[in-house]
Amino acid sequence: MKKRLILIYNNPPNPRMGAILKSLGLERGPTDQLFFSPLKLLVWIEYKIGYAKQSDEQVIFEEMLEEYPFCVHVVIRNETDFQNLIKRHYDGVRKSESY
Repeated sequence: MKKRLILIYNNPPNPRMGAILKSLGLERGPTDQLFFSPLKLLVWIEYKIGYAKQSDEQVIFEEMLEEYPFCVHVVIRNETDFQNLIKRHYDGVRKSESY
């Protein structure tokens, strides 16, 4: 999975850094991570614990992603969800490859 999973830096540690990032274009709503799937998809991953819901900005971002056929948005609630997501994408590649 090397170089396929990136962190989207959207939680600045303090208001000063938040102001700097906002001036550079940081907006509310993007997911927590982006996974470059071996199935040639961009998988946008949002982490939510328990019954936490997406913010209004996150819902708008998810709806925007629906316009792109190569983008997939998922909400991960626990480690098993994440492991299953990654396994599905790698198993899909192995099943579709022919040697």
